[in-house]
Amino acid sequence: MLQVLKDCALVHLPSMFSGAQQRSVGFGEQEAFRHCQMKRLDTLVSHGLRRVMAYAEVFTALADPTRRHIFEAMREQPITVGELAEGQPVSRPAVSQHLKVLQSARLVSVEPQGNRRLYSIERDGLDDLRQYLESFWSDALSAYGAEIARRLKNK
Repeated sequence: MLQVLKDCALVHLPSMFSGAQQRSVGFGEQEAFRHCQMKRLDTLVSHGLRRVMAYAEVFTALADPTRRHIFEAMREQPITVGELAEGQPVSRPAVSQHLKVLQSARLVSVEPQGNRRLYSIERDGLDDLRQYLESFWSDALSAYGAEIARRLKNK
């Protein structure tokens, strides 16, 4: 544990103090450990917020039926805006706006090819949503396992 504490102090404490201050501060083990815990908590929280924002953006992007239809049209192969607009009840500029929303939610990627731009599903962009939804499944399985264990114990 002491090595973890030293590693953490080497990483986090220099960012807090200048050279002369670092040598004279003399943090005790408990204070340094507490500081490391707070830094790790800050990191976990900020990472968690990014993940929450990521799947929230995906939900928002796919909430619109037209946008969802555009997204589903790209399932088979990359496609241009013009090809997407042909099957939609909205104009080509509107399809472009929907694609921008899908792109900002990391659901769609664009690849310029000559004078065309091919849009395709960004499969990695679905990962945050998948992980979020899978967390419910693992919670349900855990609850199911606990209920089975409880019933077996009561027999």
